[in-house]
Amino acid sequence: MYLTKRAMDFKLMTIEVVGHRTEPIYKNEELKIEMYLCPPDARLRDLDNFAGKAIFDALMGANVFTDDSQIKHIESMFIEPNGTKGYCDIILEER
Repeated sequence: MYLTKRAMDFKLMTIEVVGHRTEPIYKNEELKIEMYLCPPDARLRDLDNFAGKAIFDALMGANVFTDDSQIKHIESMFIEPNGTKGYCDIILEER
């Protein structure tokens, strides 16, 4: 699989935010994820494209969980852009 520089930067940033770990936080647990997505500008975006695979892969790469199949419940919503570069707040808990 080939990752663009932008995708690799996103994964590395996720590791920095989560912290470097050698073992997953959630090894086998079923999980619920809430995502609050603040895009960098007011352009129209599809929620499913903005809040999907890239975020799950980055969390998995940061050893937050073992596999994205553990996610059994997803809630996501856009919040108003606030002039920042864009960000995503995530709440992850056992289901």
